[in-house]
Amino acid sequence: MQSDNQIVIGTAGHVDHGKSSLIKKLTGVDPDHLKEEKKRGLSIQPGFGWTFLPSGKRVSIVDLPGHERFIKNMIIGASGLDFVILVISAEEGIMPQTLEHCSILKAFGINEGIIVVSKKDLVDNDWLNFATEEIKKHLTEKNFFVDSPIHSISIKDDSSIDDLKKIIDEKIINIKNNKNINSSIIPIDRVFTVKGFGTVVAGKLSNQIINIGEQLELLPQKILVRIKNLEVHGNKVKTAYPGNRVAINLSINDSTKLDKGNLLANPDQIKPSKAFDGYFNSEDNTHIKHNHKVTIFTNTDEKEGVIRILGKENNDGKSWWVQIKSNEYINPIVGTRFLIRDSNKNLGSGIILIPEGKRYRKNYLPNIIEKLNNLYTKNYTNLIINELKNTPLTTIENLCSLYYLDQDIITNNIEKLKSEKKISYIYNNENQYIILSEKFDIYMTKINQIIESYHELFPYKIGITIEDCRKKIDLSQKNFQIILRELQSKKIINIKSAIISLINHEATLSTEQEKVANNFIEELKKYKFSPPTDIKISKEIINYLIYKKSITKISNDIYYEKNLADDLIEKILDLGKINNEITISSVRNKFGTSRKYTLAILEYMDSQNLTKRIDDKRYIR
Repeated sequence: MQSDNQIVIGTAGHVDHGKSSLIKKLTGVDPDHLKEEKKRGLSIQPGFGWTFLPSGKRVSIVDLPGHERFIKNMIIGASGLDFVILVISAEEGIMPQTLEHCSILKAFGINEGIIVVSKKDLVDNDWLNFATEEIKKHLTEKNFFVDSPIHSISIKDDSSIDDLKKIIDEKIINIKNNKNINSSIIPIDRVFTVKGFGTVVAGKLSNQIINIGEQLELLPQKILVRIKNLEVHGNKVKTAYPGNRVAINLSINDSTKLDKGNLLANPDQIKPSKAFDGYFNSEDNTHIKHNHKVTIFTNTDEKEGVIRILGKENNDGKSWWVQIKSNEYINPIVGTRFLIRDSNKNLGSGIILIPEGKRYRKNYLPNIIEKLNNLYTKNYTNLIINELKNTPLTTIENLCSLYYLDQDIITNNIEKLKSEKKISYIYNNENQYIILSEKFDIYMTKINQIIESYHELFPYKIGITIEDCRKKIDLSQKNFQIILRELQSKKIINIKSAIISLINHEATLSTEQEKVANNFIEELKKYKFSPPTDIKISKEIINYLIYKKSITKISNDIYYEKNLADDLIEKILDLGKINNEITISSVRNKFGTSRKYTLAILEYMDSQNLTKRIDDKRYIR
């Protein structure tokens, strides 16, 4: 079922405070699986197990290394947690790695947890009470897990472990897996080989389900792989759900280099990059310099790079808008937290806002900072409005791609703006476009004015050409066509043969032009099916007469009076019915027309799909 095991819990704290022993008691699994861990009696790599809570919910539990020499492994393990059990020995109380772990957990946005005072069987009650109060006081002063419950345990006291499970059950009930992008994501934290099966990777699945047989993309290598087998908690499954810790047996080329820190996702959903932009909050008493060399932690990846300051520090004096540049390709995902270290010290942490950072000109920095601020504060409506101010129109898909946001986030905010009448939808060829309502009104007014002015200047013309109108407005051909189609659908304009006119416009000739037009028609009638081609008359009057259906254009220089043209065409079709075919000679003989006029009328009939030419003969369609 989908709700099964959606939460990953980690144990954090100073070395030898009882984290591994607690996990073994909770899960029955010894998280220290390496020989060196057994020999030293301490955790080096994150260890993994699972347990059932009183509610029946199954959760994964990760044991994070406590020794300062393995802090990088702790950081990688912490990146995938939803909840933490902070283990502090009743004997020793808060130690340096306790605070460093708290700082790292806070950096990854893990604020939900339980403070466990371990080894209570090794101290008397007075000391236990004193130690508990000191722990609470110290953590409150540092602003770590201020609202978290404190529970004392002994691994020899089963009731204290049972009570801990009940507290965990109560605390995790409201934890949700946030979805930022429309793709399954598995940051890889373990890579190993199983005899007879091949390569296996493990990590926490986020966002979407995955299934056996499904194709995923290995990043940053950009290699397609297939899921051969899938396990959750040691059990083979066909489907894994967001929140599950999964082990995936991959169908992959043996020569492919695969490492901890790589990432699996749906194909073409995440673009590897060497830089990302984001919000950065520094640790207390830490000064950040532009182009400072740092170690970058994102998901389970660790890379060397530099931090660049975008603009000035924020008003709090501790946070900046930054660009993090890696020496190698990484897999930034919008909304994901990152952590920065310098040598052996945490410099601070932040949130990835634009996964594909670029070099910005100085005069563009205010724009990019405003964009980052909107992304950080999740002011998506303002983000969309600003984008639409800088572009005539766009689509939901373009906005999702531009800001690497899930489609639901963009759609919900678009609907909110539409309900407030700040944006409008435009439909063209079944595609939906978005435009600022105010901007659409401006375009509509301007196009109306252009056409209206044209009608006033040239009342005898049907209208202005699409291209002549577009040149007067700063729009691409595509965007202009989209807006024109919308105006046409609203019955504001007419479009015919690439000519635009207002809906109520009727072309009219002057008295003198009307006289010329009537004389032209009379001349055409006089010569019946062989009208002269050298009558001097303006193109405007010709187009007007065609538009009014007074004449028919047969070829570039041959025009027939409309009724005569219709009559001739009908008689030719009758001839075809009698003879079962139409030839140039049969038409010439019947109507006494020259080859020039005969060929012109027959080609016109072909163009109107009235006849079909095969060799020198034509047949009625």
